[in-house]
Amino acid sequence: MRIEAVHPRELGASDVVAWENLRSANGSLTSPYYSGAFARLMGEVRPDARVAVLMDGAATVGYLGVQGISRFAALGLGTPLSDYQGLVAEQRLIFDHRDLCRALRVGRVDLVNVPLDQSAFAGALQGAQASWVADLSMGPLAYLERMRERRQETVRQQDRKRRKLMREHPDVVFQACSNSREHLTALLEWKTDQCRRTGQPLVWATPWVREVVYRSFDSQDASFGGALFTMTRGDTLVAAHYLLRSGSVLHAWLIGHDGGFEAYSPGVLLTRFLVEWAANNGFVEVDFGIGDYRYKREFAEPLRQLGWGTIGQPSWSLALRSAQYQARAILERAPVEKVASAPGKLMRRVDVLRGLAAPAMAGRLPIKEHAS
Repeated sequence: MRIEAVHPRELGASDVVAWENLRSANGSLTSPYYSGAFARLMGEVRPDARVAVLMDGAATVGYLGVQGISRFAALGLGTPLSDYQGLVAEQRLIFDHRDLCRALRVGRVDLVNVPLDQSAFAGALQGAQASWVADLSMGPLAYLERMRERRQETVRQQDRKRRKLMREHPDVVFQACSNSREHLTALLEWKTDQCRRTGQPLVWATPWVREVVYRSFDSQDASFGGALFTMTRGDTLVAAHYLLRSGSVLHAWLIGHDGGFEAYSPGVLLTRFLVEWAANNGFVEVDFGIGDYRYKREFAEPLRQLGWGTIGQPSWSLALRSAQYQARAILERAPVEKVASAPGKLMRRVDVLRGLAAPAMAGRLPIKEHAS
């Protein structure tokens, strides 16, 4: 197998077709994060983005996007924005990790949220977690009936809060697919303020991150873009939920609300609205990504298993990461939860900061025309 590393903008027209053909043939790759359009969008804002193109003879059999390339390591494309990473290929495809890292000129590639059914990463993954998905494939009535069967009291509470909201604020309006850039900006500010309050990295204040959000929002591509759902009262934005769309799938990205309406659970009510809208408008799933949060449990189930780990070639970089995983595994067996969870939290925080960093090594791997 031959592997070439190219910048996303160097992918040819045949690559665009091949990428989507490979993706559509693999049921694990429905998320917008796996679309070629998302990879190309990342290439527009990250000069250090690269795509490893896997070829078997004259046929292209897979694509793997990365970014943050340094002498030692690379991260999955879209880190820390992308809920999903992994190989766009047939599920059973395998390749030599050393060949890939040599093509990228790195010691290792750190990946998170890779589908567990991808044979290429068998043995390289260090742990797994679930992504929460609202399955709408049976239609809106079946979805709502399933919700009521599993969470009858939750649905009743949602209904009561919505009636209370509309009784006390009859001018509240729910809107699907809003074109208000102003409301999107307000949502980004809410999320940035939340990060400041909680001491988290300021992901949504990072210039290249905002550029990705705005470009997805402005996308005219019928197969990929953003979808903004809002709850407003007059000129006041009460809640907003921004998702990526691709085909018949929505993937939740950002959610926030005005604290003055906290008593009504506006984020939950808006999510209920968007899920019902999606079910009535031909979408087969709303993916809420990883993280076991209450609002996700109200609308979705842990249906998709994802792994995290590292692939590489023999190097100090790979040895260091392996040592980190070994130390983490030991500490995670500690009886004190705070101690057990600390290594994982630290590694995730460091990877977020690595992903947000400016592409200092962007020029190290030359861009060349890919013969697609």
